[in-house]
This record gives sequence, structure tokens and C-alpha cells, in this order.
Amino acid sequence: MDFIFKNPHLVMVLSLLAFVMGVYSSYTLKTDLFPEVQRPTVAVLVMEPGASARDMAQYVARPIERECNALSGVRRVQSISKDELAVVTVEFHYSKKLQEAATDVVIALQKVQSKLPKDILPPQIFKVGDFTNPVMTLAITPKEGSGYDLALTRQLAENELKDAILQIQEVSDAEVFGGQIREVSIQVDPAKLAQLRIPFSAVIKAIKANNLDIPEGFILNKKSQVVIKTKGELENINQIKDIPVSYKGTTVHLRDFATIKNTVKDRFSAFHFNGKPAISINIVRHEDGNTMDTIKAVKKALPALRKKFPQVNINIADSQERIINLTVSNLKESLKEAIIFTVLVIFLMISDLRSALITGVSIPFTFFLTFTIMWLSKMEFNMITLTAVILAVGMLVDDAIVVVENIERHYREGEGNIRDVARKATAEIMLADFSGTFSTVIVLVPIMFLGGYVEKVMRPLTVTLSIALLSSYAVSITIIPLLAPYFIKDRDKAEYKAILWANKFAHFFEINFVDRLRVFFLASFDFVNRYKFIFIPLLIIVFVVSMRQMPIVGRDLLPPMDTGIVKISVETESDSSIEKAEQLLKDIEKIILNEKGVISELGYIGSEPGLITFGKGRSPQKIDITINYVDRFQRDKNIWQIEDILRKKIRGMKRVKYVDVFEYGSTPLSSIASTIDVEIAGDNLERLDKLTEEVGKNLISMPGFKSVSRNWKLDKEEYHLFFNRDKLATYGLTPIDVSMQITTAVRGVPASVFRIFNQDGIGIRFRYLDTKRDNVQKIMTMNILTPKGFYIPLKEVAKVEKVYVPTIITRDKLRYTANIYGYRATAPTSFLYNQRNKAVAKIKFPEGYHVSEEGEMTQMNESFGRLDKALILSILFLYLTFIVIFKSFSDPFVIMIAIPFAFMGAVWALLIAGKHGCMPAFMGFILLAGVIVNNSILLIDFVKMYREQGHPLLESVRMAIQVRTRPILITAVTTIVGMLPVALEWAVGLERLSPLAIVAIGGLIVGTFLTLVFIPTFYIIKEKIRYKLAGKTLDE
Repeated sequence: MDFIFKNPHLVMVLSLLAFVMGVYSSYTLKTDLFPEVQRPTVAVLVMEPGASARDMAQYVARPIERECNALSGVRRVQSISKDELAVVTVEFHYSKKLQEAATDVVIALQKVQSKLPKDILPPQIFKVGDFTNPVMTLAITPKEGSGYDLALTRQLAENELKDAILQIQEVSDAEVFGGQIREVSIQVDPAKLAQLRIPFSAVIKAIKANNLDIPEGFILNKKSQVVIKTKGELENINQIKDIPVSYKGTTVHLRDFATIKNTVKDRFSAFHFNGKPAISINIVRHEDGNTMDTIKAVKKALPALRKKFPQVNINIADSQERIINLTVSNLKESLKEAIIFTVLVIFLMISDLRSALITGVSIPFTFFLTFTIMWLSKMEFNMITLTAVILAVGMLVDDAIVVVENIERHYREGEGNIRDVARKATAEIMLADFSGTFSTVIVLVPIMFLGGYVEKVMRPLTVTLSIALLSSYAVSITIIPLLAPYFIKDRDKAEYKAILWANKFAHFFEINFVDRLRVFFLASFDFVNRYKFIFIPLLIIVFVVSMRQMPIVGRDLLPPMDTGIVKISVETESDSSIEKAEQLLKDIEKIILNEKGVISELGYIGSEPGLITFGKGRSPQKIDITINYVDRFQRDKNIWQIEDILRKKIRGMKRVKYVDVFEYGSTPLSSIASTIDVEIAGDNLERLDKLTEEVGKNLISMPGFKSVSRNWKLDKEEYHLFFNRDKLATYGLTPIDVSMQITTAVRGVPASVFRIFNQDGIGIRFRYLDTKRDNVQKIMTMNILTPKGFYIPLKEVAKVEKVYVPTIITRDKLRYTANIYGYRATAPTSFLYNQRNKAVAKIKFPEGYHVSEEGEMTQMNESFGRLDKALILSILFLYLTFIVIFKSFSDPFVIMIAIPFAFMGAVWALLIAGKHGCMPAFMGFILLAGVIVNNSILLIDFVKMYREQGHPLLESVRMAIQVRTRPILITAVTTIVGMLPVALEWAVGLERLSPLAIVAIGGLIVGTFLTLVFIPTFYIIKEKIRYKLAGKTLDE
């Protein structure tokens, strides 16, 4: 303290420098919605043209899974397979760095390459994390009168527009989805081709050979070096019909037997924006980039893009900006309100405006010092860190209150010059003040290093809170004592009238509230101390009863949250065409857009190969919809009421097989598909289908579930051809010869590419006429060319059979799996899990079939296990710290008695507020343990001080209660008031963290009473026992 008072100018200059840096930091700190919590994940996309889902699962996904499963740090390996595509997802533990994980997967693929089918396309490897979630979605539509349709718009979006977006430095990728992809279709008339006796291979060879630029080399001489090149590429689509086809001396042109169409590819996907078809572009930030920086950069570039491409409309369909800005602005407003209320409470409780002002001055200094350290540590503003700042409001003034109250008390007692008093009073309280601050910080330390999901979510909160608390302590012992001589004034001296009137009002409050409470606590202590052997057992009984209420509260990993974003997942019949699915989407959109408060709606059907941000493995019968509503403060209905309405309306529509409606963030991790996820593993797909059907029926009948769906069902129609090998042999054919001809006729063969300068080009596909391949009967009558040059009908050598296959095939932990998803509104996860167990218990599973829970419960059990350890470590750290501070093994025990009993108030607060036990609530219990002992420290410290001055034990205790009631009440009430914005959820997204504040508030209310009534009683009992064991006489 002497250094501070001897160098006041240095201290103030350093404080002002930190203040200025803090102001700068508050404007420059990066902003996001939530910390990055996704585990390091690598996705491998493999395509094999013509392969069935079963083949993709068996011969592509399975070998890759087995190789990747052996990698170090792997947590889970899953795959989704559908026709022609397999997606293997490798999830690693948090300890694995994403780049290392990606490198390991690349090496694994190289090892397994020889075991994979030879005709697969090169595998695509994607690093997956929070950064792969699109920061913005653009909707591109053709303008009226521009002459553009969706095909031309898609072509523009995939080429010039995408290139322009990728030039923005902050953008990592721009994925294009939906609409129609241009294609040149050469549709052959099979009858004409049969008459000419020209095989498919000759036609395809001619197309390829007549659309090539071939560099022959250089013409070199002493004067020049010139390339000689054959110009064979087609310059316009009309030239295709004139391509000659020669076979065994016969030369014809494509126009003689084929129709050339400038058309579009077969569609398996679609995108809608606000009820209209459009092209979607998902904007992705860099792995180390910032969401808001990327959004701002794209928005800045949009006017130039619109000017450059006037033929299309470029609209922002969705963006993380709205929810981030809304959440951050709400949180900042809540912070302002918390500060105002806290300063007002301080004024009323201290009953002196000048003392309240000096305490209030500590708040901006503390915050800006906190922001400076956050900026230097490269932290960011998000829902978690800003909540920590709000929670800190009431807590950070505790240090200043203790110092100011002690300075003022000594000064009022006439102990000399205000400057000397400030130095002496601050030095007197500094150790106890530090002990209180350190006790709160020390309980947060274990959470910072817990590992797993808990650390990822809660570390930013604990670090920010610790920075704020340590900053508040630094301010309280430096700036406060230096400013005290200028603020604190003798009440008998002249004062401004406004200050006098304000002080009179506060003094009236002090007499009628604080003083009466002081009398109440003294009387309560005397009564409890007199009948302690009745009240202490009663307290223990109440504690046991209270803690037994925790199962009633229920448990969640994170509480449900109303962000105003609704997700809808709809599945139609497995044999529905993309046109039927799109019509269903239009019908659903009519319902949605008629609802009040809708800002925007985005609809997705199917998936496209090579894209990761639009979902992987989604079939053309699967529809995903995102709806953005106005925030909950502007709506009459909450998000779960809206979901019920939508679910009821959509469920009653024709062609709807499943519908799930849930809010954005319904699961804490994107890798968790739903709250309840029952996974059945086995080796027989037919048996898995039946088992999931039974579990699904049982689950939907259980209370708490809003909808139940399955990830696949064995109801997709498929035609299987069975060849008569003997007949084939007589014609000189093999199954693969016939299969290749059928493939060429039905799916078609990419024969070449019509190249366009500075674009990807337009594919040229060779196949049968549409009218010759639109049903299985026509396929069975198609002509098969034999090696001898004559044709036979397919039905001559093959028969067809209709079978039912899975819509997709999934694998997990190296086994085939089927999943049943259970969705909720706000029912606790623990309750749903119990219902899930009842539903599963009704079914007898065959030997070799395993049932596991892959929903929130698995992650919740892991997280709560870590938090249990954190709580034990926090209490242990507290005890060890207090042993050092108080140089006693018994005093810390008395101080910490308040912790378990304060938990009673926390449990009842959760029950009254209707909140579940969850990770933030558990964090609240840990934080409460550190906060509640602060008051005990100050009380016991003063008891010991009075004892050292020679006062009897009981008198010392009563004097300590008399003196410390006001500061204890002030610190408790300011902490409670500071947490009210979080507890009352005054900002969008605070539903996630409000249980933390509710636990702390409930515990503080009960804990404050215990501190002033029961802690002194326990201390007296402890002292009596100590003296008795030592054989001494206690002066009571």
C-alpha cells in the first residue's frame, strides 16, 4: 500500500492507459455467437458411378472405416451410403489437432486404396468443424426480362459469381447448390441405331475424338518457337449433330439417329427461398477466420457483385449476423441495466452518494481492464464471455464495496486524516478481500482444464470471470484508496443539496431496511445459538430433503433455447420423384409463409456430391427447411408453440412419411442428431428394419416425445436384373457386357465436355431417348448388341424382379446400424431417456444385435462426470487455500460449511424457476461454492480480529455480525442484482445460461442467512471443542 500512496501519479497513469486500451479493445474484439465446440472431424466423400447403396457400404465405406478406426485419437467412425456415394465421417477427441487428423485420414486412404473398387472417382477429403457452418447463404434468382432461367443462373453462379466471391480475402469457400445444371443430351433412337448396327462404343468414341484440342509440339528454329496445335474442340452446340460416326465402313452423322438437346442434368436436388426456386451459395469462412469479419466482407462486396451481374437477383437468404448481433446487443443492454441496478443498490445500502459513486467508478475501470486482457489474449465477445461479464457485475463491486465501506467506517470513527485512513483501512482489509476474490477464482480453475466438451463451453466463461474478478481486486486496492480522499467527506460539513437529499433518502432506507435486518440477524443468531442442538439437526434434515429434489428437477446437457430459428425435417415416400418432393415443399411453404413473424424461409431437397455445407447423404425424398422468425420479444408465441402448430399442419399432409420440427440448437453439438438417438447395430438390414419399426412405435407412445423418426426404412423400390448366364454365353455375352449397354441407355455416359472459356464447361451425355427408358417394361424390350453384330431383346437373357431396399445405409463402429430419433420440446433429457429405456425394454433383441444411446445422454454423462470431479477439486482447492491463509485446519472447515447448505437454496430456486439441472446449473453450483465463502471469510476474519483485541468469544461474534451485516448484505444483493438479467433471460440465447444465475441467486439468498446466523454458531462450537481438547478455559 505504501508504494501506491507514494507513487499515485504512476498508478493513475497506468490505470488510465489500461482504461483507454480497454475502450479500444471493446470496439475491436472479435464477435461470434458461441465458442467453437465441435470435435475435430474429417469427412471422406467417395463416388462410384453406377454402384448401389449396398455396394458402396460394403466395398467402399467398410474398408475405409476399418483403416480409419485404427488411427490414434479416433472417437467415432460413421458412414452413410446411398447409390453412387459413400460419406465416411471420422470424429476425433478434442486432444487431436484438426490438421493432424486430416493428415492421418489421408495416409489411411492411401493404405486402403488398393482394396477399393478401381472405378471410384478420386476421394474428396473435408476438414469439418464450426468453421464449416456457412456464415451466410445467398439466394440467386434470375431477373424478369433477363432471359435467364435457373439453368443459366446456376451456370453463372458456379463460374463467374463464385470466382468473384472467392476473391474476397475472408472467404474460404463458396458452395453452390440447387437449380438446374446445364447439359447437352445426345438422345439416341434405339431403332435407328439398330438398323445401322453401330454399337454405343463407336458413337461415344466419335464424340470424344471430335471434341479435342491436341497440341502436336513446337516448331523450332533459330528465330522462333511456335506451337502447332489441332483445333478440334466444338465451338458451338449445333456442331454436335454434324459429328461423323464410322463403323465397319459405314459413316453416318449423329443427326441421322440421335436428337441433340441443350437441356439440364437429371435433378436430385432443389433449393427454395421464401417459397420460390433459387440457387443457393453457402459462404464459408477460413478455419482461423471470424464469422462477423467474413459476413462484413461479403456484405461490403455485394453492391459491386449486383452491379457486375445485373441479370440476377442476389439476396441474403440467411446469415449468422442477425442472431449474433441480436444476442450481443441484447447482452450489452442487459449489462448496462445490471450496472445501473447494481450502483443503485450500492447507494441504497451504503446510504452515501459519494461512497456509491466511488464504488461505481470501479465498474468501468474493471471492465475495461478485463477487455484489455481479453484482447491481448485473443479472446472474443460471444454469448458465453458476455454472460460472464454480466455475471461479474455484481461480483466485481464486492472488492470495492469492502474497501470503501472499511475506509468510510474508520473515517466516521474519527481515526485521522482521510488519506491516512484510506491507506490504513485498505491495508487492514486487503488480505481478507484477496482471500474472498481468490476463493472465487480458485473454484473456477478446475473447469479451465477439465477437458472435453465442458472445457470447450465453460472455459471462456471461467477465464473471463476470473480476469474480471482479479481486475476488480486490483482496482479496489489501487484506484479506490487513491480516489477515496476526493469522494468521501465528513457528513457534518457543507454538501450540495442534491447530494444531501439523496443521502437522506438512502439513510431512510438504511434505517428501515439494513438496520432492521442487522437486528434480525443478531436476534436470529442469539436464538439459534441458544437452541443449536435443535436447529443444527433440523438444518441437516432440510439439506437432505432439498438435495433429494434434484431428480425431480430433471437433467439436460444444455437447456432448450428460443433463438427464433425453426428447423423442419420432412421425408416423403421413398419412391417419390424430385418433382413430387418439390411440390410437397411448395405446399409446406404456403403454410409457413402465412404464419406471423416469419423473416425468411429456406428449403432444401436432396444433396449434391462434393458439397459438405448443405448436408451429406440426404436423399431426393428428404426435405430440410429453415425458418427465421422475429425474436421472442416481438412474438406472442414461443418457439415451441410455433413448432406444435407447424408439426400438426404438416403431419396431416399427403405424402408425408415423417416430420420433425425442432428449434435451432436443439442439440448442443451438430454431431448429435437428436435429443434421443437409439442406435441398433447388427448385420442383417431386414432384421434392423423390423427392430427399428418396433422401437419407433413404442417410443412415440411415450410421454415427452413430440415426434419420432427413423434414419432409413426398407421401402425404396429397386429393380434387380437376373441373367441367364448360359443363354448369354451362347450369344458371346457376359453380364458385364449387357450391364454396360443398359447403363449407357438408361443413365447415360458422359461422352465429352463442351468447353466454355473461363468456365467449367457443359457436360455432353449420350443415352436413349426419354420416351424409351421411362419404365421398366421398355428397358426389358431394349436391344442388346451381340459380338456377332445382331441384336437380341434384353428379356431374352434376363428377368426382372422388384425388391425393396433401404433409402440409405448407415454404419457405426464397424457395424451396420439403424437409428430412431426422438425429438422433444422442453422436457428434460433424463426424463426422455427413462422413457426411451422403457420403450426399448419391451422388445427382445436377437443375439448379436446391440442397442446404444447416441443422443445427448452419452455426452451429458461424460460432461457431468467431469463436472463432479471439478466440484470435488474446487472444494479441495478452497480448503487448502484457506489453511494457508488462516494458518488453521479448523477455521476453513467452519467457513466452508456454508457451501453444502447454500446448495439447498440453489435446488429450490431451480424448482421454482422450472429449470432443469444442466451443465450451466452445475457450473452455478461450483461458482456458488466460491462466492458464498467470501462472506464467511469476512465475518470470521473480524471475529478473530476482535478476539485478538481481547473481547470474549460471544461478544466478538456479535460485534462481527453487527459490523459485517451491511457489507455482507451489500455484496450478496449486488451479486444477485447483477445476475438478474441472466436469470430473467433478458437477452436472446440466455436461456442456455440462465440456470447458472438462478442457482447462484438461490444459493446466495439462503447462504447469506446461513453466513450471519449458522456460521457464527458453528464457529463457537468449533472454538469450544478446540479449547476443550487443549485443556484450556474459553472466555465466552
